[in-house]
Amino acid sequence: ASAQENLATVSAGPNEEDILVAQAQYDAAVATLEEAEQALANATLRAPFEGTVVSVNAEAGDLLTSSTTVLTFADLSDLRVLVSVDETDIAQVAIGQSAVITFDALPGQLFRGQVLEVPLQGTLTSNVVTYRVPVSLEGGEGAAILPGMTANVTVITGERSDALLLPILALQQDESGYYVILEDGTAAPVEVGLDDGTYVEVVRGLIEGDRVLVEIADTSSEGSSFGAAMERGGGM
Repeated sequence: ASAQENLATVSAGPNEEDILVAQAQYDAAVATLEEAEQALANATLRAPFEGTVVSVNAEAGDLLTSSTTVLTFADLSDLRVLVSVDETDIAQVAIGQSAVITFDALPGQLFRGQVLEVPLQGTLTSNVVTYRVPVSLEGGEGAAILPGMTANVTVITGERSDALLLPILALQQDESGYYVILEDGTAAPVEVGLDDGTYVEVVRGLIEGDRVLVEIADTSSEGSSFGAAMERGGGM
């Protein structure tokens, strides 16, 4: 009778409710396994590139969160310089422009680079908006350059050869544009181009050898003037 009962049970096939329970248990076991595998994977830090550990900011036993920086990792074979560019100058910066780089820690050494990116968003600090522009560092192989060093970067936004140069202090401006005061006291309108902060390129209005007056501040008097001759420079 027992054998016949077992045969009848087997012949009837599995119970639908038992199948659903078994499937639910299987699904729960699979989810538990996936969570365990993910937790194991998260226990290992993997860098996205080969490089060198620069600093470690956590120790065994520290309580970590998702925002905790455990370590800093850098590819020292591909160093870059992050340049803080003021919002008044960022419009002149473009990808591919050349740059000249020096380091306070390496006096006398000159390096070259190029602008790699112009960020679309700046950072507001002390009511001043600056943009962090990455610049490549070329020729640094073998130099004692370390991450975090202070760099001085000059981005070349324009260049002229054989330019007619005028001291920028000689420029004056009114509603009609720029002009200079010639040696005889007359005003001469000029059209200017590039400048490097000290000299400005004169495109039209003066010729080489013209003498202009430059007014400078003097702590001992109200002011003084001196003559400056126009000359051609090797480049800007």
